Amino acid sequence: MASSFAVDGIISGLNTRDIVQQLIGLERRPIQLLQKQQSAATSRGQALGSVKAQIAVLQAAVARLSQANNINVKSATVDTPSGSSAAVAASATADAINGVYKLTVSQLATATKTLSTGPMGQVIDRTATLANAGFRLTPITTKDGNPATLSINGAAITVDNATTLDDGTGASLIAKINGSGAGVTASLIADADGRANNRVQIVSGAGQTIQLGSHADTSNMLRLLNLADATVEGYTASQVTSGAVAAGAINASLTINGVTTVINQGDAGYTSEQNAAFITNAINTTTGRTVNATDNGDGTIKLAHQSVGSTQSIGITVAGAETGFVVGTTRNGTDRVIGTQGLGLTNTGVALASSRLTTAIAGLDGSGNGSFKINGVEIAYKATDTISAIVNRVNSSNAGATAFYDTVQDRLQIAATQTGARTLALQDVTGNFLAAAGVVAATQTLGQNAVFTIDTVNGGQPLTSSTNSVSGYLAGVTLDLKTTTSSPVTMTVGQNTTATIETVRSFVNAFNAVLETVDRMTKYDATKKQASALTGDSALLNIERTIRSLVSSSAVGVTGSYQNLASIGVSTGSVGSEIGTATRLGLDESKLTKALAENPQAIRSLFADFAATVGAPAGAGNITAVSGSPTNQHENGTYHVKVLDGSNNVEVRFVTADGRQTMKTTATLTPGVENTTLIPGLKLAVGGALAVGEDTFALSVNTRGVMVRVNDYLTEVTGATGLFKAREDAATTSSTRITRQIEQAESRLKGKEQALMRRFANLEKTMARLQTQGSALASQLSQLNTQTQ
Repeated sequence: MASSFAVDGIISGLNTRDIVQQLIGLERRPIQLLQKQQSAATSRGQALGSVKAQIAVLQAAVARLSQANNINVKSATVDTPSGSSAAVAASATADAINGVYKLTVSQLATATKTLSTGPMGQVIDRTATLANAGFRLTPITTKDGNPATLSINGAAITVDNATTLDDGTGASLIAKINGSGAGVTASLIADADGRANNRVQIVSGAGQTIQLGSHADTSNMLRLLNLADATVEGYTASQVTSGAVAAGAINASLTINGVTTVINQGDAGYTSEQNAAFITNAINTTTGRTVNATDNGDGTIKLAHQSVGSTQSIGITVAGAETGFVVGTTRNGTDRVIGTQGLGLTNTGVALASSRLTTAIAGLDGSGNGSFKINGVEIAYKATDTISAIVNRVNSSNAGATAFYDTVQDRLQIAATQTGARTLALQDVTGNFLAAAGVVAATQTLGQNAVFTIDTVNGGQPLTSSTNSVSGYLAGVTLDLKTTTSSPVTMTVGQNTTATIETVRSFVNAFNAVLETVDRMTKYDATKKQASALTGDSALLNIERTIRSLVSSSAVGVTGSYQNLASIGVSTGSVGSEIGTATRLGLDESKLTKALAENPQAIRSLFADFAATVGAPAGAGNITAVSGSPTNQHENGTYHVKVLDGSNNVEVRFVTADGRQTMKTTATLTPGVENTTLIPGLKLAVGGALAVGEDTFALSVNTRGVMVRVNDYLTEVTGATGLFKAREDAATTSSTRITRQIEQAESRLKGKEQALMRRFANLEKTMARLQTQGSALASQLSQLNTQTQ
């Protein structure tokens, strides 16, 4: 028989490494068994995870069906003409009454607001250098050590650190613009609030336009003068004055801008002045004219273009000599551009003392602290705060108001966050911030209530609401008023069966997915004699049986035609279905649609209703009364409330009628204070003095929808004490144990392998020594034989 070991060692002829590996391989079989166990455990864990994931999807679908609004779904739609925005938006809950309603909105609710009585900041200091004049941004007056430039109509104007706005000298910016050759005249005028010299105006020369800025500009002064975004507009109209009009009869014509005026005055006795009046009237009554004529009273006529601006011209192409006009074109109108806002503003980004407020901040305490109240809520500030920081502080408070600084008007606006005709309560406590901002003395613009009508409410007479979100007038319907209406709009409230059917269909699909996953993970293939990862898992199969049973059960306390899911078209098949062909839920949409149309409230009760009676407490007397309906417990059972010690620590348990403990928690009770958090949904009247001991009170279920119980069961099996958590914990423990056993076994084998290699190495050394000794002995024997011959 051939050996399985290679004989190719250097001394022994043995393949020692192969021998060791095969010996170790024989002893690795227990590790391989452990690895197989771990692989199987991993497969079971993955399979269990797949089931758990499908159950999570099912539970989400069940939870939706446990909520009444997802079953008796209503929709509220408002007719809106195509291309128009909706005047009213509406939503409906399950409590809404189906019907058609006519709505009108005559007034929207608005919020009370107040605005500074005037600009908060000082006007611009026109005699100070630009950097100190009070602009809202820092002027750029130099570039790379040289004066900065701005341009108007292509003419460059320079500014430097010594330039003022308008101090009456040639070094001021206004003077530099006027002397630049740009063909414009700059000046300071009153701002929108009538404050003198706080706004810039630039007027073009006759017939010239105004072009502000160029890409080569290095100064930001056009921006600071509020001209960068200003619009150039026509200012004055082009004008032409005639020479003296001839006396006597006139038979002539004038063509002005393409429009001809025929002049036929046959009285030879007319004076020049009379003819001028005649021609003026003729021009002004000519159809299509673009000019207005004015009789100067001295025998001459003035023509003025009807449109102002430098681009509008008066072109005379035909002119009888008697008229005093000559052929030619005149364009001498002017343009003007005005800064979009005043120049001097409050600086909202620096400390209050430097913010340029017209009324300085005063009255702070010795540490520079101040405060004011809005609607009774106190807002604190410091002398080092900026106005922006104070505004943000108001907006992040719970004062029920928002503040906003208007940079265009240089005013502070405070508005209520809620609509309605309620005043804002404004009060300076320490300091005078609100007074300096001009809002204390300002007249408040009171908000107003929304005014609307609903044809079926209050006889169609006007209704009011302090907000534009209106509820309470139509059960289950909320109106969102968007704008006023000129005629009634129609709102239709109806059953949204499509949404309900989709919710039920999602449940059916999720239910079937759970069953399919459980079947796949627990099946046994008899042909291949192969088990699945969870074959024979009785706990998992029990979950499947329980879910099937709960889904097919009747709702508790529900009467009438719809007491179980099969009655509304959710079942495992019609009567007479062949055995084995109806293992999954099906949905008969027509049957469900019919049920929803006939009695949507009954379908809601079948799925989601819950009502229970809580018994009177008995025992230690710590709980004197109980009211309400529990949120989380939906089975017959008993609550146990036990005071554990003198510190009023309590333990609460709920034990079902069949002996299962489904809730346990601990908390603290306050003597004499009603408790609403210990058992969600229940109000516990607590005695004035607590003693160590236990009170119990019973929960008796009167009505319970099918999905309420299903949801409770799924919560139980997926919860902290449920099957999946227990299995996950066991799998973790088992995997850790097997991993440790494998590591220990591998460590032992490694040591054994090293020991075997050492032994074989020693064997090689011994055999080499013996070989050497044998060779020496053979040599000696050979020499001896030679000597004896």
